[in-house]
Amino acid sequence: YWPRDGRLQAFPVNLAWGDQLPLRVLPGGTHAVFFGFPASEPSTDAALRYHLYVMEIATGQMTRTPWKAQVESANYWPLAVMPDGESVLVSAPNGDLNRILAISLKPPFQLRPVLDLQQQVQGIDIGPDGSLYVDQVSRPVEVLRFSDSGRNMEHIGGFPNITMDLLNPAVHLPDGRTLGTGMIGGRRRLLVTAPGKEAVPFIQTDEETSWPTVLLGNDRLAFVIGSGEERRLAIAAVENGRILGSIPGIKASTILGVSSPDGETLYFGDAFKIWSVPVAGGTPREITEGTGVAAFPDGKHLVVTTWGPDSVTFKKVSAETGEAQPLVPKDPVRFSPMSWLGARPIARDGRMLVLLLGRDAWFWKPGIWDTRDGTVREIPLDYPGDMFLPSWTDDGRIVVAAYAYQSSVWRYKPAK
Repeated sequence: YWPRDGRLQAFPVNLAWGDQLPLRVLPGGTHAVFFGFPASEPSTDAALRYHLYVMEIATGQMTRTPWKAQVESANYWPLAVMPDGESVLVSAPNGDLNRILAISLKPPFQLRPVLDLQQQVQGIDIGPDGSLYVDQVSRPVEVLRFSDSGRNMEHIGGFPNITMDLLNPAVHLPDGRTLGTGMIGGRRRLLVTAPGKEAVPFIQTDEETSWPTVLLGNDRLAFVIGSGEERRLAIAAVENGRILGSIPGIKASTILGVSSPDGETLYFGDAFKIWSVPVAGGTPREITEGTGVAAFPDGKHLVVTTWGPDSVTFKKVSAETGEAQPLVPKDPVRFSPMSWLGARPIARDGRMLVLLLGRDAWFWKPGIWDTRDGTVREIPLDYPGDMFLPSWTDDGRIVVAAYAYQSSVWRYKPAK
């Protein structure tokens, strides 16, 4: 961008999204570093992980550093340039810790550990004297329940001292327990918590287990098991977490969400399309284009979301024919750019829980969108943090995963 004449030059780059802009310009202004991927690459793989690139600003030519880590989209993207411009500082998970690394931008691209920290790192920078400034963030996860008016808020569980996926839905089980995905020993685990009790692994297995999860009736749960390209959908008993089998014919490596109103059919988003498949197994059937999906309780219609560069759109789709009609709010609404739908977002009367940017706060708040008349209202809540993926309970209340926000800035002086 040239401020004098307002000229803009676009680059064929998809930047990683997050609270921080994952791009820095090197001294001299000829090169920049960023987390993301070239726009020419398929986005299905990059939707889950990003890499560190160096770009020549004049030509747009990009060079990917050989750093082996694939940074996932739930991270904050802290990135800083060393004063000499020949290396950068990044933060990456290291088991249950967060490691700050110095990475050389020139061959042989040497990597040097700098610090290991217990808390998540949101921002880093280097002072003129070589001091390292680190913004460390703690986001303890609570499970909250309240009425559709926002009253009678109560704490029904939590995941203290466990690193949670940022967009982790609170799956409320019929017996009052709540599921979430956390990191234990550097591996994702599906965890279960109840009021007054510590979170413990829900599935007893050596493999990773995680969201997307969905209840199949009241006695079974579909969830993701495995890691990387080996991720697949399995079924467990709600009572004790015992694995009952798997859903054949589906790879879960790129699935972003699942829905099942009757426990017999799964609807899921994959490769920017919405599919259905019998829980008992079969060939997935394409329904429509889209990213996220939730089913109306009657199973006849779906709400499908599509994420664009600047907004999210919604449509109501026939589960049988794929016939679609746009869902548009009656009045202008500021939806969150991360409008994933919760585990049970649609009530029987057509009211849908959505995520909004609060009118008077930086945090995201739940709202209710009445799909019958298009009205959207924010649920008035006083909470110092974000709330993600709200879901209805059987008795008409709302349960959310709430991320409190606690931040502190630290200065580390260079060793002499």
